[in-house]
Amino acid sequence: KKVKSRPMGGDDFVCLNYWRCAPSEGKNKQRILFGSLADSYPMPMWLIQYRLKKAFVQVYPQCRHVNFECIWGGPLAFSRRAVPLIGRDESFQDDNDDDDDCGGSVWYATGFGGHGIVPTVMAGSVLANAILGKDKETW
Repeated sequence: KKVKSRPMGGDDFVCLNYWRCAPSEGKNKQRILFGSLADSYPMPMWLIQYRLKKAFVQVYPQCRHVNFECIWGGPLAFSRRAVPLIGRDESFQDDNDDDDDCGGSVWYATGFGGHGIVPTVMAGSVLANAILGKDKETW
């Protein structure tokens, strides 16, 4: 089955806005999937709707009268300094661990707080190489 490509756009505002065309039903119906906002605390849906609409109108001012079909949101996990935390906790020791390759310690990658899929994939690669004892400079 052939997969149709859908272009995507983004900007670099304080909170990343991103959008792409979304599948729609009917000839004259068009949809945009638009994402924005990054908060570490829960917000009421009316506030999410207000802030999302405001961000959308900043990108597409000519669409200020467009209604949203669906809105969702929720808090993101941020680290204290708003940067991801990647590493190894060597203080944790699992005495029941028969596999000595990892030394029984815990490896972690957390607190990405909406940074996106690319840094998380890179972090996974860095951790996998570290666990396998490969070059630390290799991603």
